[in-house]
Amino acid sequence: MDFETLIIRFFTFWNERREFLKLLQQNNLEYRLLQVFMPQLRDRLIGHLAETDIYDFIAGGLWNLLMGSLRSETAPTTAELQALALRILQHLSSTPKINQAHFKN
Repeated sequence: MDFETLIIRFFTFWNERREFLKLLQQNNLEYRLLQVFMPQLRDRLIGHLAETDIYDFIAGGLWNLLMGSLRSETAPTTAELQALALRILQHLSSTPKINQAHFKN
């Protein structure tokens, strides 16, 4: 599965459950969803395609995008999600490498 397909499937699934997500968010319970759902996403959807660290990076980004999308009155369209996936991939592939000299052990 490519990254664009992953983004579209993830948001299509959750956009059908926006009201449920908003209720969780209003009651400060969205963290429970993160605890329960994200491990299942790893195991069922992308876990076999990525190392644990890479999955954690992807899952964290998807989670933050999902929570941010709830601030909008309307769910993102498929075209908007495709454009988002493309922007993310372009950014990740064009970002300069981090200079390791700035990190101390």
